[in-house]
Amino acid sequence: MSKAVPARLEPAPEIFVEPWSSGYGSPLQIDEGDEGNGAAQLIPEEGFEFVRPAAGGAGAIAFIDGVRRQEAALSQLLADGRYVPGIAGAYATGAVLSDGEATPIFTKEKVERLIVWSGGANGGLPALPAGWSWTVASTPDSSPQAPVRKLQELMRRAEARLGDLLATEGYLVLLDGTLWFAANYEKKNIAGYIKTHHVRLLPEAEARRLPQLPAGWRTSIFRTPANRYTCYLRLTERTSYAPPLAGVVRLEFSGTIPLDEARQMAERFAAALPRYAGVAHADPRAPQNLQPVGVLENRLRHLLGDGPMAERAVRDAVRLRKTEGERNNE
Repeated sequence: MSKAVPARLEPAPEIFVEPWSSGYGSPLQIDEGDEGNGAAQLIPEEGFEFVRPAAGGAGAIAFIDGVRRQEAALSQLLADGRYVPGIAGAYATGAVLSDGEATPIFTKEKVERLIVWSGGANGGLPALPAGWSWTVASTPDSSPQAPVRKLQELMRRAEARLGDLLATEGYLVLLDGTLWFAANYEKKNIAGYIKTHHVRLLPEAEARRLPQLPAGWRTSIFRTPANRYTCYLRLTERTSYAPPLAGVVRLEFSGTIPLDEARQMAERFAAALPRYAGVAHADPRAPQNLQPVGVLENRLRHLLGDGPMAERAVRDAVRLRKTEGERNNE
């Protein structure tokens, strides 16, 4: 009588913990059903390889970022009886300059306060003696979130203008985010820095290899569907509990520059950025949120000032506008 063969058990799926604080979500937000998955184009002369950057300094890097804040929810009653939503908001932009040796410095900090309307509406508020004033902006989009999206767009464009300025001054510029908003794509010394992955750009075979990328190494360059050069970089070693793509970021370069110049940019950034990787005890988005960027974000939030005070200023300005209107109608 033959013995029964025990059934072979499949290994249990692995479970990981994201290094980021849960309040920031996951840096890996890929929907495998997205039509953009696998849409990147590999470059024949590059192939798809893991590249160890040559040792050497990148020179002075300008890390650019911005922060924004909604400070009051507004609405406006039009002559036809419709209510149009808007917001009072603010953004601050700036840069940290670092060469990896001297003490980093803040530069070009700017705060902008705005009234943003949806549905193409307009209407400003009077400035207050304490120095509060607002620029008016409008978007034709009438959806409830349109003013917030417009505020985000205006901030991104301000970052791009600052990046263009510092690139012209000779800095190697790192913009936090993609280059879709960049003012001058021809600049060969500007890179976008993407720390949250929404689409699986690589074809499936190459994407399966990506978790094997060693710390401090980058991938070869390929093209995005938006026709920009890009590569992946792993900043730090992965911890035992972290998912396979922990610490992996993406660098993006103008698609208008020659491939060799894009390759040189990738080398310089890949050699320099791991030293700036965020640390867990100081940043809930470590290691992807780079230390200069984290410090800059804190600085810019401070420059925005007190949120409740900003909201009170908006209310005072609305009251003043109403009072002035009543006087003009007398």
